[in-house]
Amino acid sequence: METISPSFLDTHPLSPVQSAKLSQWAGSSRPGIRYIETESVCFRVREGGSKRPTVVLFADGPNTLEHHDPIFEKLAKWTRVVAIDPPGFGFSTPNPDFDFKVGAFANAFVELLISLGAGPYVLCPTCTNVYPSALIAAEHPELVSHLACECISHGGNFCLASLIQSWFGPDVDQPAFPTFSQPALAVWGMNDRSHRKSDKRSLLNIAPHAKYVEREGVGHFPEIEDPVWFDRLLRQFLRDNGMLHIS
Repeated sequence: METISPSFLDTHPLSPVQSAKLSQWAGSSRPGIRYIETESVCFRVREGGSKRPTVVLFADGPNTLEHHDPIFEKLAKWTRVVAIDPPGFGFSTPNPDFDFKVGAFANAFVELLISLGAGPYVLCPTCTNVYPSALIAAEHPELVSHLACECISHGGNFCLASLIQSWFGPDVDQPAFPTFSQPALAVWGMNDRSHRKSDKRSLLNIAPHAKYVEREGVGHFPEIEDPVWFDRLLRQFLRDNGMLHIS
């Protein structure tokens, strides 16, 4: 008897997830929003600012790209910035054959970054988005100059169950992550109770050169909870690593 993946509930053509890209609100909630079709995902992105480098923010569900408004607007004053709803989260819709494995996320992000044509990028992933970002940095170094790693009322999606089952389920081979060499900034919010038992320095296993920062007073989303501080931190990190045109 054939086993059907539980993610079928999120990728079936009749699933509510598949209708997310039809939301008129999602396509116009903020200036600079557009949809970009890749082979496996219809991505919703928001773009703003100009100059270099291009900073990429990944919304970590249940947040959507709208939750990044404060940090998006600060970054857009001095560089180009792109905010992304990941596949199956917010209003980015995975195609029916998307299997929610970490490699599928990485491949989809690679297609999106190439289509944007603004690399190499400064990737700013939070939580689960760190995993595919690390793979991209190792396997597609031409797309990534730096990493800055943070560990629904209009019909947005939150396909966390499909992601967890496909990444960490009992019958899933644990993914291996090669080391990468790009400058990296690892930020940990000390008030993050959801990950209080997690290894705070685990990123250093694949990026031993990373600058590690612990921040009191913020939790799971430092860049959202204190955008003024994060904006200063990111600018200084880029200055220290040769991005001298940033004022």
